[in-house]
Amino acid sequence: MITIKNIKFNINDGKAVLSAKLYRNNSAVSDIFIRTDKKYIDFIRKDATPFIPIAFIVASKLNEELVITDQASPAILANLDKIGPILSRWNVGFKTIQVTAPNKNSLPRLSKQTASFFTAGVDSFYTYLKHKDEQ
Repeated sequence: MITIKNIKFNINDGKAVLSAKLYRNNSAVSDIFIRTDKKYIDFIRKDATPFIPIAFIVASKLNEELVITDQASPAILANLDKIGPILSRWNVGFKTIQVTAPNKNSLPRLSKQTASFFTAGVDSFYTYLKHKDEQ
């Protein structure tokens, strides 16, 4: 069993840090973290969500259940059942696994800002024009 636990958020030396511990069978095996300039604090989801992709890959490779004890994005959780079978079809050792997480119907959106990669294509221009006055 792979578990994401001990999620903490703090600011050190002008950096926003979100950290967690990854456990295997209740023994801590790795500290994982995201660190960025504190000006991006509104873009950091302060729950298990940022750690789910790496934990899911590890659990899938080890063919073990993934247990998420903290809140997480319902959208991410809902799509893990779709991602597992895709990974297993790659034939490189990933298995479809069970994911256990608290049943959260909805979480508040953390930011009212819009982010987009600008590629100079039609979609990028549309997004820019739609949101350019929202500052």
